[in-house]
Amino acid sequence: MKRVLALILALLAVVASMGVLSGCSDNAAEEDLGAEIRAFFVGEVYDFDPAKAYTNDDAMKIMSLIYEPLFALDQNGTLQYALANGYEFYENHRGEFCLDITLRESYWNNGTDQVTASDFVYAWQRILDPNFPSQAATLLYDVKYAKEAKLNQDGITKYDAAISAQDQTLTVIFNKELTKEGQQNFLRNLTSVALAPVKESALYDDRENYWSKRVATIVTNGPFAIRYLDYGLGEVRLDQLEFRLERNNYYRRSQTSSIAKDAYVTPYKFLTYWDTELTDAFAEYLEEAIFYVGDIPLEQRAEYLSKADLTNMLSTYTYVLDTEDPTFENDKVRRALSMALNRALIASEATMGLHVPATGFVSHGVLNGASGSFADATAKSDYALKTDLEAAAALIRDAILNDGYRAGDINILVRDNAEERAIAEMVKTAWEEVFRQGGEKVTVNLHFLSSVTFRIVEDETYVTMPLDAVQEAYSLLKWDYDFKTDGDAAQEGFEVGGKSYNVIAMDYQMLSPDAFGALASFSYELSGNGIHLGGFDGTTAIRTHASGFNSDAFNAKIQAAYEETDMAKRNRLLHEAEELLLEKMPVIPILFNRSASLVNNDLNRVYYNYYGYAVFTRTELRNYHKHLITEED
Repeated sequence: MKRVLALILALLAVVASMGVLSGCSDNAAEEDLGAEIRAFFVGEVYDFDPAKAYTNDDAMKIMSLIYEPLFALDQNGTLQYALANGYEFYENHRGEFCLDITLRESYWNNGTDQVTASDFVYAWQRILDPNFPSQAATLLYDVKYAKEAKLNQDGITKYDAAISAQDQTLTVIFNKELTKEGQQNFLRNLTSVALAPVKESALYDDRENYWSKRVATIVTNGPFAIRYLDYGLGEVRLDQLEFRLERNNYYRRSQTSSIAKDAYVTPYKFLTYWDTELTDAFAEYLEEAIFYVGDIPLEQRAEYLSKADLTNMLSTYTYVLDTEDPTFENDKVRRALSMALNRALIASEATMGLHVPATGFVSHGVLNGASGSFADATAKSDYALKTDLEAAAALIRDAILNDGYRAGDINILVRDNAEERAIAEMVKTAWEEVFRQGGEKVTVNLHFLSSVTFRIVEDETYVTMPLDAVQEAYSLLKWDYDFKTDGDAAQEGFEVGGKSYNVIAMDYQMLSPDAFGALASFSYELSGNGIHLGGFDGTTAIRTHASGFNSDAFNAKIQAAYEETDMAKRNRLLHEAEELLLEKMPVIPILFNRSASLVNNDLNRVYYNYYGYAVFTRTELRNYHKHLITEED
């Protein structure tokens, strides 16, 4: 369906309603701000908190544009400076092994505050707070007292973690001396957008729960800033629901700087609409009404996938099971459900070849120690994921005969898009068939949700906010629900929007190229989930993984990997941990995610980083003046 005219009319509506000329400031004749690029990045994103956005590849693509961590990895995995401009490992006068990182001058998008080393201290302490579940905490566990702070051991708090700031120098003290490989591994962890700085003043009072969901309260430090964010929930609505990124004029330059505004960021604006279907956006791309599209509709992938920029996303499309639900409490059954899936067929038919079959949990892009691919090593191992419907049915019969197993209905929560719908339908067919062959009749119900809404009170006014349904379901752990309700209401499975599910489909992010962070999220103490401090009866509890998984053998492997200083031995322990994870199967890895982007010939210098995210800081639109829409047009 062609929507070029609708797009132009909507753009003119923006001009008329906001009094801004495309490609111009209020003094249009006096200043040429640069190219406006009409693009379709992703579907709707509902939360822009870098420490929480690890259930959705779409969210991560935007995070990399609006936040900047200390270091970056180029497409080849080479470490580069980002916000840092120097570092030094050394031993201090107390014999402690330390790291100093100096920051370059850069400013938050509010234009008034410089990004400081203290902003990193605050962001990392926030992640290490025992009440703040975040697997990103695992990236910091080499820091002295970081793990103890996360678990509130011996009264150690997040303020005791050995992270400090002096002017523009961030100092980290480690809990042990790092080898050369260990040092590089830690620096690669600091490329994760999850460890980007957070502005403390943006979270004051009760804003913790919504500061990252509203354009008026989002403060970011990356090359671009969110300037308009419309979900169609307010009283004033445009013809289309708009999402707009603009150059952060204070990225690496101050308000009074004589440096040109486009010295570090070339494009002025990216404009997209969230109520535009991917099929419509793709048609507009083909008609050159937009210049970049971050996905290809299923029905057109066969023709266009070979022409696209393909990148590994360092994430695994995964079904998370509620292992405390009677349907999934038997690990034989969980393994059977994994073996029932023909991942090659799912990749080929449900994604039309975009994504690739998962051979394990840890995705492509994660390093196998100092070099090589962790996933490739897994693929060659005896524990690599395989399809065997006959053996899967035998496992279910064994569970029924010897363990007294009885299944209930399966309810899967899936995001509402064509690709995930297609995957879910194939999973439903495979699971119902393997249960049938195993002697059980099971109904698999699919629930497709894009978002749910909640209301907040701000300045005595109710404001409606959208939430990512999958992120909310995943983050609302059973123990937390029980604490908050004082045990009066029992949560069944993953609850969101008043409904319960026992399976969640999500993009499980590898937050860095180190397998430890991904696998540690399933351990008991080292998961990053922390503990719940002070329930209604004054008790505390360590948070388990959202699946409820807790294995002594797996915990021991992760603890041993945490303590190991020899990186080769550590890597072997992590492979052994992954083998145990796939034996118990609390989550079912399905696909290793890839991204497919198409770029108009007039759009130059679109790059990709190691995480698979597009980098637009130096992007140029040739002859961009001819593409500007003005009042005269």
